[in-house]
Amino acid sequence: MFGEYAAARLINLAQSSLFKRRIFVVPEFYKFTPDHRLGCDFALMPSRSEPFGFVDIEFAHCGCPVIGSLVGGLGKTPGWYFKLWEGGDFNHIKLQLSATVSKAIEEGQEKLSEVGIE
Repeated sequence: MFGEYAAARLINLAQSSLFKRRIFVVPEFYKFTPDHRLGCDFALMPSRSEPFGFVDIEFAHCGCPVIGSLVGGLGKTPGWYFKLWEGGDFNHIKLQLSATVSKAIEEGQEKLSEVGIE
């Protein structure tokens, strides 16, 4: 259910005039190629549960820093992370993700170069 809600919100965001042709949204299982990962500025991972954290390692391997929640297996790679409350609600996740994205953007290209691979 949450995945369907997130997919609908991401589709609306991608179709908005602000992000049209700047966000690639495929709300289904999709095999990313290395070219997709190399074209990313950030990998957004606001997961509530991430037992292994393989996806962040894949993106980090391609030089794409992660912005995500510090749960389970996430947090092993360079990037920006936020802590979740135990049983945190959607508004908490939204506020934390927004603040973390803002921090990553404010730190600029120099910091991005440090955490990613040029």
